[in-house]
Amino acid sequence: MQASLIGFSPSLATDLSGATIRKAEVYLYFDHWAYNDGGRAVIKAHNHASRPSTFSCDAEYRTIAWAKNAGKWVDITSVFDSSRWRGIALDPNTSGLIYYGRARGYGQTNVPKLRVTYTKDPTVPALPLPLADICALACEPSLLPRVRMAIAVVAQEVFAESPDTPGYPMRWNLAKTVLSPTEAQAGQMMVGIVASPSILMAAAAAAAGGATDSVSMAAAISDEQILDAIRTGWNAVSGVSPDAAQPQT
Repeated sequence: MQASLIGFSPSLATDLSGATIRKAEVYLYFDHWAYNDGGRAVIKAHNHASRPSTFSCDAEYRTIAWAKNAGKWVDITSVFDSSRWRGIALDPNTSGLIYYGRARGYGQTNVPKLRVTYTKDPTVPALPLPLADICALACEPSLLPRVRMAIAVVAQEVFAESPDTPGYPMRWNLAKTVLSPTEAQAGQMMVGIVASPSILMAAAAAAAGGATDSVSMAAAISDEQILDAIRTGWNAVSGVSPDAAQPQT
């Protein structure tokens, strides 16, 4: 009786850490069977990180009917364990001729392949500043006049947009409302503006350089960064949905 082991990337466990496995498949090509009309492949799993001195594999298996000189993808989700799985074993563990076949391996054409379908929750980046510092920056009086003027500038830009702009009616209505923004309106928008990534990173860079007070952090934020944050958030504030904001094709 003969058996074989096939190993895949050693980073498999790391790459799939925290993932939800939807489907695991392996591609094999059998170029020989004892019988001309094909045979049966017995597919198992193993956890060897490198070539072992003696053969061993898991007991769970899938038996698949296979034609001669044929390659195909096989669903092995039922025997796949991403936390410990390192490859597959072809191990019929029987002398029956229906199981006597030869699959191609490393260095040949039609090599074995692994395909894993999975989902991962997106990694949420850590905040570059403590919430208390972000709150202080959002309430910083020296930043408010700049934000107020930047809102008025972006409102003028929106007024000049083509009516074909995605979300135009809502964007235009917000521009009309804040064309000459009050301190209260600017103050309400300050929270979202300060929470934008570019503003936070600019403030964090200032804090890393020793400017940890809100006045110094506000001074480190450029006018263009404020304008970009307002432009980026205009759709959300005006109530335009992400789908509606996409250009029509």
